[in-house]
Parts: sequence; structure tokens; C-alpha cells
Amino acid sequence: MSDCYIGLTLAITVSQTMHPIVTGPRLQTNVAPRRDIVDLIQDRLQFSLYIQALQTLTSRSQDHPLSWFGIGGIHALPEVSWADAPPVLDALKKPSYFYCAHSTVLFPVWHRAYVSLFEQALQACAEEIAARYQNHRDAWTRAAKDLRSPYWDWATNHLPPAEVTELRTVNIYTPESEDALVSVPNPLLSYHYHPKPDFEVATETARHPMKPRDDAKSLKALKEDLLAGALNIRKDTYDMLLRTKNWEQFSNTCTSKGSFANSLEQIHNGMHDRIGGCGQMGANDAAAYDPIFWLHHTNVDRLFSLWQTIHPLEWVPESHLDIDLLPFWNTPSTFFRATRLALRDWTELNFTYPEFVGIHPKGDMRSAILKIVDEMYGEEDHPSDDEKSLVSVQSSLTRSLAPIRIPLFAKDQSHADWILRIRTKKYALRMSYSILVFCGVPPTSVADWRTSSTLVGMHSEFVNSQAERCPNCVDRLNVLSEGFINLTKLVEHKGLNDADVEKYLHAHLAWRVQKIDGVVIPASALKELEIALVKVPLLYPNMIEARANADWNAFDLLNGPRRMDNRLVRILKDFGCLSL
Repeated sequence: MSDCYIGLTLAITVSQTMHPIVTGPRLQTNVAPRRDIVDLIQDRLQFSLYIQALQTLTSRSQDHPLSWFGIGGIHALPEVSWADAPPVLDALKKPSYFYCAHSTVLFPVWHRAYVSLFEQALQACAEEIAARYQNHRDAWTRAAKDLRSPYWDWATNHLPPAEVTELRTVNIYTPESEDALVSVPNPLLSYHYHPKPDFEVATETARHPMKPRDDAKSLKALKEDLLAGALNIRKDTYDMLLRTKNWEQFSNTCTSKGSFANSLEQIHNGMHDRIGGCGQMGANDAAAYDPIFWLHHTNVDRLFSLWQTIHPLEWVPESHLDIDLLPFWNTPSTFFRATRLALRDWTELNFTYPEFVGIHPKGDMRSAILKIVDEMYGEEDHPSDDEKSLVSVQSSLTRSLAPIRIPLFAKDQSHADWILRIRTKKYALRMSYSILVFCGVPPTSVADWRTSSTLVGMHSEFVNSQAERCPNCVDRLNVLSEGFINLTKLVEHKGLNDADVEKYLHAHLAWRVQKIDGVVIPASALKELEIALVKVPLLYPNMIEARANADWNAFDLLNGPRRMDNRLVRILKDFGCLSL
């Protein structure tokens, strides 16, 4: 089938009863910014309201469409209609309530509507709570009106604050204790099912549990995984914002042909894997129940906004503009589509981001955002504290793989990258999995792989384990997903010239495949796995984002090594298939 999100709906008469219509938070005089969670925690009023609003959502009956469970269930399981939205139809007209838009060009816009729905419910709860304060009522009301869904910028703050990952209680002001902080259970740590749904084996969500989906958590494993990938995440984010040139390359893992940088979705996939391990965040079907999901996806939307500003003419392809973004109601009888202005101009959904605050609407917003992106995600002269702590989990070799700082506005400065391109069938294993790439011998113990000094990168597939019941997933069973690992710093660290790179990597590169449940399988089990090495000439001209002078369409990737226009390509498909 064609590369599109199945959006056909059953012929039904939609009742005129009021559905939860996605409008975003109630509009105030000025559009309020979504704040970094690190910043929000310092604001005692908004943080107190945020925590209590989360408590309200999580305590609601799981049958309520605007409960934590109700909103979280939209992402996949338990596969029920949300707010009377019709089902999606598969190719045989069989109905399904998996509304999935992953691995399609609709990935960014579908999730923008999704986060806006959550934010709308969150702020409504905050306003109700603010009305119960007796002292300083105006201040609490203003704080509630300006509350938006916060984000965790994992490309700069590689570890979330303790309030997100380890504190079982947090101190806030409540309407019953307005003048003194009180300790309350922390709703950011996990979600407790009430009752536990049939599809779950655990009673609450967990990150990096000791075994799949149990209630034991491993904070150490979570921190190690995040820190081990920190420098690659930052580099990938920088490259995604500047080097994905069109919507197809930027938006998802399955239409990125012609790019040499990871798509927004692929970076998002890797973070799901690193955050969740074999917990809920690691699997598509239950990820949205973990509270950190919303911090993660608000940041994904923030990166989407930055990319939009840098590439203002790019948008969803015309062939997908009129597809219903189920189940998000736009009116009592219609659904969001990518044609809706609010999905392109996020301020129409009553939010913005700190990067846009203070930029004059008639100014050169693109140039201002380019400068901000370079300052945020280009290599720092002085690493942050959490980057310094990488030495505890990485060797000097891995640490040396920091992003290369190429002055964005320099004139006539050329550079070439060595990039490993990975293509694989997303649903080949019917569950989430990762391909870990090493330069050197991988550790004997699987537990040491992700923090190994020889690990140079990872490609993650974020998979719905019920794919056979998901029309969009079925449509992509045979579609290749794509990602990239930049090996330039490795090549430079080894002091290799161009003539030696292929020989060296042929001798030293290896990879392993690990499923979300921890089981390791031979790489040969991924029949369609394709790993190619490419030297990409890049030019960073004055005030223009990085452009790659290459076209994957010109490469015959199935017939081994070949040279075209000074670009070296070699299939490395069998190098990593060592017996385990």
C-alpha cells in the first residue's frame, strides 16, 4: 500500500452531544510558554498547581475520557474508542481503535494534537484547584491560567530532575495548607493503575524495571542509559534541526530517504528506549501511562516548532492534508486535519516555547532561532555537570565522540562526515528492539553493553506489540525504517585518513540486536537489516543550514562497494553477525 496513514472512518452519524474538543488551554491575554520542567519546579505556585492537577487526572475513574488512563489509552492499548470517535479501518475495512500515526508523515502533527489535549485537561484541573485558595487568590489564578505542559529537554539536561525520577514525595502548597509546604505523594514518579487493566502485568508504571513490566525500578540503570547516550543525543538533535531538509526526512523513520541525519521520530524512538528500558516507556502500547511521557513528548513538539521555524515552507505533503487525525475532535462533528491552522501555528492552540518569547513578530525569527539552536545544541566549550559525570559510565574514547562544532555562520567552511546508515523492518520482531553498534569487541555481559567504552551508537525501533491489530502498523509491516549513527569523531580520534577508514571499520565494527524484554538475538535474524557506510561532503555556507551533497537514489546499495562522485559506500551487512 502507499505510504499513508489509514484515515478512513466508518460511515456514521455523529451525535451532537459534546465531545472533548481539542482547543488547547483557555486563551489569556498573552499566549503562555510551555516551560522547562527544571524551571517550573522553581516556581512554587505553578509547580504546586501542576502536581495537584496531575493528582486530579490520575485519580479520576479510568472510564473518564479526560482521566490519566483515558488520555493515555489513546496512544494504543486498551484499544477502545475515545470519546465516541469512530474506528480506523484497515485495508479489508475491518475496524480498529488503534489510532497510531507512527512511522508516517503525520507523526508530528498527530502528537501535537495529542499533547494539546493533555495540556488542556491539565490546565482545566489547575484552574479548578486555584479557585480553592483563599489567600493571594489573584496570584494563584494567574499561575493556573499560564500553566502549560512542561518539557524535559533531554538534549541539554541529560538527566531529568530528581522530582521526575526519584523523589517519592514532593513539597507543595495546597488550598488546605496555603502558608506552609506540605509533603504529598509524587505523581511524576509513576502511574498506579486502578484497577490494573487486562493487558498489564504490573500495578504501576516503571522505568528500567529488573524484568519486563514489573514494579521494581532501577534508577541506576535509567541514569546510566541516559548518560551513556547523552552526547549522541545532543549531536543527533542538532543535526536533525539543521540537516533534514524536507518534511519527509524530518517527520518520521520511514520516508527519510535522502537524509543523512536522524528524523524527529527516530530521536524520539531512542529516548523512549533509554527512558523506559523494558518498562512501559519502551513499548508503544503502554508508553503514555508513564508520567514522563508528557515531558518527553512536549519536548518533541518543541523541537518540531524549532524545525518549523528554520524550514518555514515545509509542511505535511498534500496527499495527507485531508486525513482525519483520529480521535481528536475539532468540532462536535469533525476531527483535526493537517489543514487546520492551529497545527501549523502552535500559538493558535494557546501555547509557545521560551525560545520564541521576546522575538519580535516582524523580526527575522528564522535567523534568531538558528542562532539559539546553535548555542543550545552545538558543542559547548565548557561541559555541563551531567556531561562531566559521563566519565563514571564512559571511557575517554566514548567521551571523545562529542559533536563537532562547525560555526553555523562561517563562510566557505567545508567538512565531511562519516555516517553509518541503518535500515531495518520496524515490525520484524513484533516488539521494540535496539541495534547497538560497537567499535571493538562488545562486553561479554549484556548488562554492560549500553555503558561500554566500545559502544558508538544505537538505533531503536519503538513498536506496538499488538501490531497485527493496528491498521497503520499492518500497512508498514514490510516498510524499512531508517536511522543514522555519526562516526566522524571516531574516525578523527583514530587519526584515520580516507583511504584507511573503510578497512578499519570493516575490521572493528560489530553490532548486536536486543529486544525490549532483554533477549539478545543474532543480527542475522533481521533478514532485511542493511547497514551502509557513507562519506558525506557537507558545506556550511553563510547563514544557511547544513546541506548534504548526496542523493541516496543514486546508490546501488545491494551490489556492494561502489564509488560515485567521491562518495564511498559499502554495505557492512555481515560484519556484526558474530556468534553470541
